[in-house]
Order: sequence, then structure tokens, then C-alpha cells
Amino acid sequence: MSGKRAPVKVPRFLSSDFLVEVLREVGVQRGMAWYDHFTALDTETTGLDSRARIIEIGIVHFYKGEVVREWSALIHPNGVDWEDPQVKKALEVNKITFEEIQGKPLFEEVRLELMQELSEEV
Repeated sequence: MSGKRAPVKVPRFLSSDFLVEVLREVGVQRGMAWYDHFTALDTETTGLDSRARIIEIGIVHFYKGEVVREWSALIHPNGVDWEDPQVKKALEVNKITFEEIQGKPLFEEVRLELMQELSEEV
């Protein structure tokens, strides 16, 4: 990873403890054993239609049911109408403010770091 980033506010549904809790419960209910390792990826966007843009990406790597690494990035997308009611609602639902996104990198600026994080072994 390139440099140290300030911690990002992680929504409850993306938090490691919550994911582990849910995945363990699903595994127990279905009689499934843990896979050796897997990666969960989550995105937050400015809406649900084709104009929506990614504003946050989160990755959690698991090994035998335990979190071994987390990575996340806030993204300031180009071409977003921040006054659009749908965008405002998406920010509210995602608990991300416009102020938190201002000054953050474009997707193109985090793309290589994201690909590196997804390609690393856990």
C-alpha cells in the first residue's frame, strides 16, 4: 500500500466484527465449514441508477473466520450533481457527508492500490 491513510469511518454493515458475526451465523445455519481464506468487498455509491458513482470502497480479508486485514478509501467522483435529491439521499443512507469526500482522490488515483489490495494473498 502506498503511504498511511487516515482512518475512514466504516459503516456498521461493513465493520469487521459485524461481517464475522454474520458469516459465522450463516456458516453455522447451513452447516458450512469456513473457507481457508476469502475477501469481502463493499462499495458505497451516489445512487442506484447508471449515473451513480462510487464514493467509498471497503475490503476485509478473512482467514479461517478471522479478520486479517482491512482496507478502505473514500473517493471524490467527477461529474456528480451534489444538489440532486437522489445523491443527497444516498449520502444520508451511507452516512457520508460531502465534506468528508471533498479533497479525496479520484477513483483513478486509488485504482492501482485497490487492485494491489485485491491481488494480495491473505
